[in-house]
Amino acid sequence: MKNRALYYLKTVLWITFIQIIFFLLALTLIVGVEKTIYILNYRLFDLILYTLPYSLIVAITRFKKN
Repeated sequence: MKNRALYYLKTVLWITFIQIIFFLLALTLIVGVEKTIYILNYRLFDLILYTLPYSLIVAITRFKKN
């Protein structure tokens, strides 16, 4: 059970990381580098909180399939 919980946690963190990278790439392409840095200075924690629920849903469905 401990091994599955570790896999579950790794999946959540990995999906969250990938989502943040793609969001930052899209944001940089749309608004430019300067505004992206400005947004990150004030909203990075919110960005992580907004991506976590989706990551949890994906990880739970993967966990249930195994």
